[in-house]
Amino acid sequence: MIEIVRRFGICVGIVAIALIGAGPSPATAAPLASGLMLDEPEPAHGWSEALAADGLVLTKKFPARRAGDTPGGALIRFQKPVPPKGDIAAGFDALIAGVPELARDSPLWQSHGITLSGDAITIKEWCCAHRGDFGLSQAVVGIEGRGRRAFATLTRINLGDDAKAEVDATFQRMVRSWRMAPEDAALGTILVPPKDAGGLSGLYTNFTSGMRANGFGGMMFYSENRVTLFDAGGLFSNAIPPARQDLSTYCREKPLACGTYQLKGGGFFSRPNRIAMMKLADLYGIFSTDERNLAASGKDLRIGDDTWKEVAPLKKGTRLSGSWTYSYAAAGSSGGQSGSVAVQRTLGLASDGRFSTSGWAGANVTNENSGVISSKDAPSTTGRYEIEGYNISLDGDDGNVKMLSFFEPQGSDAVLTINGSDYTRQ
Repeated sequence: MIEIVRRFGICVGIVAIALIGAGPSPATAAPLASGLMLDEPEPAHGWSEALAADGLVLTKKFPARRAGDTPGGALIRFQKPVPPKGDIAAGFDALIAGVPELARDSPLWQSHGITLSGDAITIKEWCCAHRGDFGLSQAVVGIEGRGRRAFATLTRINLGDDAKAEVDATFQRMVRSWRMAPEDAALGTILVPPKDAGGLSGLYTNFTSGMRANGFGGMMFYSENRVTLFDAGGLFSNAIPPARQDLSTYCREKPLACGTYQLKGGGFFSRPNRIAMMKLADLYGIFSTDERNLAASGKDLRIGDDTWKEVAPLKKGTRLSGSWTYSYAAAGSSGGQSGSVAVQRTLGLASDGRFSTSGWAGANVTNENSGVISSKDAPSTTGRYEIEGYNISLDGDDGNVKMLSFFEPQGSDAVLTINGSDYTRQ
């Protein structure tokens, strides 16, 4: 890794310290001597780290993707917050200039937003350049607000898809945990709602339908039961956690599915009449806020123009009897070619705790000269099922176990919403 970095001239002195030093130090969420506060990856994951004059550097080596290829590596660098000087764009230019092959082109993509603490955050991604046998790409994050500015960079050297996904996830997780000041919440934290957050509890569903484009150049009708799960402490999720997993744990694992909410308005003799929902918009810590009118109607809620019906959790050991089917079809034409696809899945549940599944899928694509038609039956399975709360466990006779989200959106078994798809009783 030292040789790779020397050949590219990327922060050579700092990286040499990181690689030659006494080895990885323990992960920490405490303020570092450099003035940083963030959660670092566990040393067991192969990252080496060193403190630098302006922050923290982490490196990791990766084996060659194929025999005869050059090994790869990744370098993560976090700079401590400092008073801003000049335009922040100049800071991005200075950082990418360290990799001249990338600096020649504009960023592949960039995004802007606001962090949980109200600071401006910008992410820019440069890809894909080469120097000899090495592939290069770099992500740069800049944050500015309240008299502070800081940058973080991820430089990737000769990484395959799996290694890139791993280092990206590590970098994004570190950025989300970053604090610009000791009193701040982490940029991407959604696990510690504001002190005045909370007040709702339970699962609510909203039925929506309409027309939207499909992948064949046509339009299709859709209908779905969206879900929002509220925690009394101020968390919410747009998905159902696995059985017996609390919402804070689920949100830590699936941050894009979660957010925080606050109830506003009302008075001493009246209920709150507005709800502000803050949600993580990307994995770097950009948040979006949506504030709408709120009204209660019995056990249901009206949020903005949408009615959300309360869904009661099912008791452990609930038994159903019948057959439910999900169907999907789409068709269209574009550029002299037409196509269609259809899918059907059926779930049978019996009062003795047994289940069965079956289904099929078919597709066809045609043009002026030829056509292709294919179809395939899904393997049938049988086994035992267990319903609890908002989940169903399918324990197959073949040894496979599936845990799926499961609820009755209409308060009866006429329709079952399973993993986001609506199954209608036959």
